[in-house]
Amino acid sequence: MKTRILAMGLALLAAPLGAHEGHDHQPAPTPPPARTAVNTAAAVQERAERLPDGALFVPKPLQRQLDIRTQLVDNRPQPQTVTLAGHLIAASNANGVVQASQPGLLLPPAGGLPGIGQQVRQGQILGWLLPQPNAADSASIDAGLADAIGRQRQAEQDLQRLTNLRPHVSQQQLDLLKIDIDTQQQKIAAYRQARARQPLKAPLDGVISGSKALAGQVVDLRDTLFEIVDPRSLWVEVVSFDPALPRQMQAAHANTADGRRIELQWLGSSGVLRDQARPLIFRLQGQQHDLAIGTRVEVQIQVSGKQAGALLPTSAVSRDLNGNRMVWLHQQPERFVPLRVSPQPGHDGRLLVSGLPQGARVVISGASLLAQIR
Repeated sequence: MKTRILAMGLALLAAPLGAHEGHDHQPAPTPPPARTAVNTAAAVQERAERLPDGALFVPKPLQRQLDIRTQLVDNRPQPQTVTLAGHLIAASNANGVVQASQPGLLLPPAGGLPGIGQQVRQGQILGWLLPQPNAADSASIDAGLADAIGRQRQAEQDLQRLTNLRPHVSQQQLDLLKIDIDTQQQKIAAYRQARARQPLKAPLDGVISGSKALAGQVVDLRDTLFEIVDPRSLWVEVVSFDPALPRQMQAAHANTADGRRIELQWLGSSGVLRDQARPLIFRLQGQQHDLAIGTRVEVQIQVSGKQAGALLPTSAVSRDLNGNRMVWLHQQPERFVPLRVSPQPGHDGRLLVSGLPQGARVVISGASLLAQIR
């Protein structure tokens, strides 16, 4: 009996326990691994953010990815620079025109009429102008030519007849006839030249910059047919409203739209105001043959005055959402603070920034990337 009771107890212990109504005794699912404090801190450290006071929190790993570089602020008196807008003009002795000296018909030379951009030499024949006088002038030329020919023939006949009568004819009479013959020959040559074609020659070495010439074109007096410039001699013209600027000028250079820097030589200023401004003339230094007349340039003139500030590269200045220019100060290892500035062009191509704390670190590389962080 005892043996049977013991066997039934063991069977009950071995069987699974039944679940009560409303309960599920299935095995509980494995919970996901809890996010540790170390993982959370690493995620925060890899993300940059803008703080409520406008500063930026940028972790060190992200600074290396953005290639953030800084420079110590060194405030000292720097040469003051004035920036003016200018444009290229041809030098006074490197610009010329070819005009019609009289009404006529334009004829091409052996190689054809030159076009824009073609190199020409001084004295080169660019075309021929065949005179086309009006009816009255044409009649006057024909009458004068016929009269001169008749007078020459008569003088030649008289000279031959009197020569045969020597020594009964004085030498003075013979000399007067010879002078008359020479005079009539010159008149004949002048009348014929009035109907001959006239060469149109280049006044200087250079390049054809403008052309209004067409073969067979009828031109009038003083019509401009060709414009020639020498690209080796270019000047820069700017206008200044400061009458003292020419006296304070020390050096100048021009910046082109493609980023080139060209040194300038001061030539002088005009004594006549143009719209209450004084034109200033500079000569370009070096070979700048690819620049065209009329090209707009930015002229930076170094004057004798001094201005306190720090010289920074142009990459150090960025703009905020409102378009204001600013720099980023590196206050702490992972903290950057924006500071609005009003930079001025420096004498060496850099920017002169005033009002920065002495010895502070300012971002000079990656500033534009920091400005995009929200």
